[in-house]
Amino acid sequence: IFNNTDEYGDSGLWNGTTTVKGNLFSEYVEIPGDGITAGMSVYSLRFLYQQSELPTVAQGDSLVVDSVTYTIQDIQSSADGEAVLVLSNPDGVY
Repeated sequence: IFNNTDEYGDSGLWNGTTTVKGNLFSEYVEIPGDGITAGMSVYSLRFLYQQSELPTVAQGDSLVVDSVTYTIQDIQSSADGEAVLVLSNPDGVY
């Protein structure tokens, strides 16, 4: 996690109106099986940013980074003022 906003290397455009600095990254996530079906592993695309820059962000909002439009699936806040947006892309570009 980055606590210095000068270390953010990406810019996103939230809902076509607000520019936010952050870091776009993918995280490898393992989803365990339930004993009947096998588990699987996937890459989860995320955007780390200062929560104060987008205080009203919500699931279903859009974020454009490098000309690719992502849909915000989840918001994961932390006590240090940063948050991570979990993103999905209908085009499957990661």
